[in-house]
Amino acid sequence: MKIWCHLNWWLITIVIVILITIISTLTDTNDILNEWAESLTKLLTPTSIILGLILGYPLLKKKLTESYIAKQFDIMDNANRAVRTKCIELQDKYSQAKRSNHITIEYIAEAQDDFLELRQKAIDAAPDVYKYANLIYQSLSNLYEIYERQDKEQVFDYKEQLSTWLNEQTHEIYDYSKSVGCIPTGMTKSKKRLNKRLSEFVSGNSFIEVGDIDHSIDYLHSAAMLVIFYGKNNHIFDYNNINYFLACYKSAPSPSPFARLMYNSAIYFPPVLRGQKKLIFHYPELFLIGYSRRISSSPKGEERYYICTYANMSNVSFVIGTIHNLDSLTEYKDGYLDIPFSIENLSDFSKTSEVIQFRISVEEAEKRYNDGIGYRLQSRLKDEIKYYHK
Repeated sequence: MKIWCHLNWWLITIVIVILITIISTLTDTNDILNEWAESLTKLLTPTSIILGLILGYPLLKKKLTESYIAKQFDIMDNANRAVRTKCIELQDKYSQAKRSNHITIEYIAEAQDDFLELRQKAIDAAPDVYKYANLIYQSLSNLYEIYERQDKEQVFDYKEQLSTWLNEQTHEIYDYSKSVGCIPTGMTKSKKRLNKRLSEFVSGNSFIEVGDIDHSIDYLHSAAMLVIFYGKNNHIFDYNNINYFLACYKSAPSPSPFARLMYNSAIYFPPVLRGQKKLIFHYPELFLIGYSRRISSSPKGEERYYICTYANMSNVSFVIGTIHNLDSLTEYKDGYLDIPFSIENLSDFSKTSEVIQFRISVEEAEKRYNDGIGYRLQSRLKDEIKYYHK
């Protein structure tokens, strides 16, 4: 009741004035109240103006917010159109082609400049457009750094494969640019950049934010965007495109998208391999950066399998000196689900610097998923959704 009275004080005031007028008409207090009425008349105009401002402010605030949102949508729509135009241009330039020419650092630099321009055009576009364009640009930047450090005579990747990847990923940016990406509620929130403890000792700490307009470039581990991004990488890159896998993983390092891809395919191998003995201060970790599905024919028939690629993403080297074959992985466990890891039915171990690869048959990957891991994986994915969206 107190809250209602506080919110509707102006309505109560009007009712009281009406009641006083009715009482004065029905009684003999007219002479006494005439003077009061004259004074009230003098106060009525300024009071009405004040009441109008008080009552009209929420409506004015709403109209200003709606006007701001409409303007932002116009800017976003124009930017989306500019992005689509650029995407069509890039798809023509980076077409899908068969391998014929080895990659060069000059080719990567040219692609990097092209997608930097696309990223700049996407700044005011729908939020997901910028995020995806940034993923591609960061991957190209990482790839440039990798090749800059490598001996040119050891480069065996093909530029047509990078061109095919760019074409496919540009299609995805184009699709994102056809959507506004979010529907603003029109509600505004007053927020502070620093906590309450510091608020009284700093200036410029408050700001107004329009709800549901997200311009951040953060990538949630559970984001559909990352699942799409890594899914395309697995589909386009071969097992020997280690540099491509590395460059893409560094742009948004997370094992979670791979866990979701495996859940969707009902297969499983660990997104993270974690050593059980500390090296200096931390446990060694190998992260799944990509996997390729392959089919080979032999006298025994057709065989379907995956080549899984794991990399040390830390600044401390340990793979070269501690991992020599599959038996070395018996000291590792599944660091994603925190369960034991078995090397049974794995084969074709190989090592390149701080990257390892092994082969697992499709049947074995499906068997591991169905032997109780599928349920654990589903529970982990649900826990991540709760954690990142609470």
